[in-house]
Amino acid sequence: MEKAIHDNQPLPYTEEDSRKFYIFIYLSMALAVITGVEIVIVWIPIASWIQIWTLAILSLVKFLGVIWWFMHMRWDRALIAAVFFLGFLIAGGTVTVLWLIFHYDPNEPVWEDMAAIEREIPATETAGRPAFHSGDFTPGA
Repeated sequence: MEKAIHDNQPLPYTEEDSRKFYIFIYLSMALAVITGVEIVIVWIPIASWIQIWTLAILSLVKFLGVIWWFMHMRWDRALIAAVFFLGFLIAGGTVTVLWLIFHYDPNEPVWEDMAAIEREIPATETAGRPAFHSGDFTPGA
């Protein structure tokens, strides 16, 4: 008489299971090392743009490792991975556009103002506008 699978018997152990287990362990150790490197980079006195780009690249590597292995994207259908990354691209594009919209600073000098600053001439003279004084404008008038 054959035994049923639900007889509390362990499932057969395969070589593939062993290989996956060790890949998970190795990836966990690599992620811990990358996290340690990120912590060290924050405290190293280097240019901020180098810090930001290095941290961004390391974070991207960690993100891809986690979604590819721990979220089992490697063993899923290609369509599921494509839908996931499509959502990720849409979110990234949305964040980029919002950053560009709100990054505008009305107090940032325009080209005429920059040229005036370089020549040390008031910007109002170079743009052909009359000089502005604080009492010239009354809101609501």
